[in-house]
Amino acid sequence: MKKGVDDDARRVIQELHSVDDFDGERTLDFERLETKLESMGSGKLFSILDADDTEEVVLDYLQSNGWRITKYSTGDSQAKYECELRRVTNGGREAGFVQVKSGDASLTPAEYSDLTDEGRVFLFSSPSDDGGQQLSVDQEGLTVINPEKLADHLRENARWLPTPTLLRLSFSS
Repeated sequence: MKKGVDDDARRVIQELHSVDDFDGERTLDFERLETKLESMGSGKLFSILDADDTEEVVLDYLQSNGWRITKYSTGDSQAKYECELRRVTNGGREAGFVQVKSGDASLTPAEYSDLTDEGRVFLFSSPSDDGGQQLSVDQEGLTVINPEKLADHLRENARWLPTPTLLRLSFSS
């Protein structure tokens, strides 16, 4: 909590860890939360979410675009990507791979170019708190998920998010 965490994120972490029965059912004020999310920039939004929250939002976004997660690939047996995805379109089967980095973790698109021989590669790196530098690629088969587009998806689909993610967002200022 001392490095790489702004005051608001630090307060959220403290709030979360002071709550008893964290996974218990809670009543959330969704209207208030949705209003808060509408006024929050993508940089601020992703500074509040932790690595698991960010990965959850990316995977939800990809699933909303027809991709399905293959469960066997979600373990720690491979470190190069988070998981494999599958999609069937026009009778054809597509493979996909996703890598998500948040916080100060860096992501180098060139490291994933070899995976494009096997399928589409989706990359996401959280923007800085002020929205700063974003990833870009110009290689066929590599897709960088735009932070603004992902933030819009989160805002439009907030009620689908897991309770811990919703609590983290609702505790933020």
